[in-house]
Amino acid sequence: MQLNHRKHSHMNNNLADLARELEEARRDAERLRRLQAAEARAEELAARYADAKAAEEAETARRAAAEHEAQFVGITEVRVADTSKPAAGDGPLGRRFTITYVRETYDMKADKSVPKQHEVHGFAALPKEVLLYLIEKQPQNIPAAIMALSPDNPREAIERYFIARRRGHC
Repeated sequence: MQLNHRKHSHMNNNLADLARELEEARRDAERLRRLQAAEARAEELAARYADAKAAEEAETARRAAAEHEAQFVGITEVRVADTSKPAAGDGPLGRRFTITYVRETYDMKADKSVPKQHEVHGFAALPKEVLLYLIEKQPQNIPAAIMALSPDNPREAIERYFIARRRGHC
């Protein structure tokens, strides 16, 4: 009987080993299937990621542009007049400028915002968003003497004007 028990025990071990090996082989086969599909899956995911990233960047750019444009709401008709005396130098730094612009302003009597003309003396007194509006929307109204500091680039011309004024070249 002991001999029979050993045979039976050996058979059980063999069955258990085979079951383990079978399970391991099935796991390996599944892993192989996943690995064989991995390259195509990676390409698909890379394409989806690129599309999603491009869409997010486009939305971010759209939002930034909308926020940028929102600062100009209600601003119109920016005009610059050279109010220098005839003896003033030829350059822009010795000149005096009066800037007028129309901007929606709250009117208590009307209980709403209405277009109102504003006037400031000198570019330094101009609200930032109005200066940006002048540069971006109405660069043709920037005095020629200032534009001469950087022809064809209104933003740079204004920046050079401010730098020169800060350095005391006026």
